[in-house]
Amino acid sequence: MGKVYLDEQILTDIADATRSKTGGSAALMPGQMADEIESIGQITPVPEKDVNFYDYDGTLLYSYTKQEFLALESLPANPTHDGLTAQGWNWSLQDAKTYVTTYQELDIGQFYITSDGKTRIYIELNENNINCTLSLAVNGTAEIDWGDNTSTSALTGSSTSTLVSTNHTYSIKGNYVISISITGSAKILGTYYEHSKLLGKLGWGIIKKVEIGENINLDSWAFYDCNALESISISNACTMRADAFSNCRSLKFLIITYNTNCTTNCFLKHYSSRVANNYAFIFQDCYLLKKATLGNSTASISQNQFLNCYSLSHIFIPSSVTEIKRYAFSGCQSLTFVDFSNSSAIPTLVNIDAFQDIEINYKIIVPDNLYDDWIVANVWSNLSSHIISKSD
Repeated sequence: MGKVYLDEQILTDIADATRSKTGGSAALMPGQMADEIESIGQITPVPEKDVNFYDYDGTLLYSYTKQEFLALESLPANPTHDGLTAQGWNWSLQDAKTYVTTYQELDIGQFYITSDGKTRIYIELNENNINCTLSLAVNGTAEIDWGDNTSTSALTGSSTSTLVSTNHTYSIKGNYVISISITGSAKILGTYYEHSKLLGKLGWGIIKKVEIGENINLDSWAFYDCNALESISISNACTMRADAFSNCRSLKFLIITYNTNCTTNCFLKHYSSRVANNYAFIFQDCYLLKKATLGNSTASISQNQFLNCYSLSHIFIPSSVTEIKRYAFSGCQSLTFVDFSNSSAIPTLVNIDAFQDIEINYKIIVPDNLYDDWIVANVWSNLSSHIISKSD
């Protein structure tokens, strides 16, 4: 292909646009144009600070020191995505300021609904002529667009506890987006220690991203063993059951809104919630989870809640917590400190195995006025070498 020549006005327009993006004002000399254009795409990552605002896929959008955040008069602008409608951050400014004043840091996440109300399943097929079986529990009708411009299917049922299924064969490997429109209601089901029923065993390795739309909920084990699942956007009308994302080893971030009824077990990097309900949030075997922000209405740390969270380094325990159950932090090999410094009373420690199999010399931080009683309290006394007062 021969060279393409641009007239002087086009070159001037490109130069002006480049200088506008890069902040420069000097004329662009020969050979500089490519460097300047390339620099437009070089975005400096936002560094983590005390208060961090994340997108649903874990992208850090804004960060502030505690002092900077407490001085804010409004929350930062909502991000935008094609096909999604932002619903705002999962903490109000006042609630977030109250939390940060007490616990010094906070992770906040953005929440979306799909702009067309549909649920979208992003898949990646690595083999030719793959036959997919899609299964949902439907009370009404689910219209399915398979995303390959060849056909659609429909599922009709009368119960959100009974699966109905349909098949589709893709002719070639590649990336596809399955769109599901629900009239009535539907639920994605799974089976304990088996797999998600949505796309059966095939779904374990091909589901990359999920956007939950209207009229669909997630039952226990809904995406169990979907090891390729990287991100999920959850509607504020969606309800989820325990262990919906168990063994999703590529899932790094989960945002739960105040109105979402959820318990989950997933492989996260960060977790942000201000949910207050009667359910426990289980993160067993979440190997990538580094930080967890617990709602300040959390009553207990449940059995296995952070079991084998190998990357979890520190966690603030709200003053509302009154009980730590068995294996709560067992196997958390990177755990540096568990901070109870805002507690007004000593929570019940059911068994010392809540802290077993932790290889480093972790610290349990407690209020100064409770330290003497804490180190001799029932069960806690076995961990006295790890307990330090806040002022230490």
